[in-house]
Amino acid sequence: MSDQAFLARLAAAVQASHEATMHLQQLASELVDHTVRMRAFTDKLHVMKQELMPPSDEPMVLPRVLQNGPTVRER
Repeated sequence: MSDQAFLARLAAAVQASHEATMHLQQLASELVDHTVRMRAFTDKLHVMKQELMPPSDEPMVLPRVLQNGPTVRER
């Protein structure tokens, strides 16, 4: 194998690696943007919940049907 053929293959491999790295960086940036949007959305939901149901001094009471957890009924 000649040096030129080796250098051409090496250059192609380096280029492919560079392109893959750039693609991964783009995906990582998109993931960060997505998580920031999701966080803002959940923060808004939390604020809306607080506005709709302000905290009270009374403890939350589950409905009686939910108090003992799931039950299995025999047939």
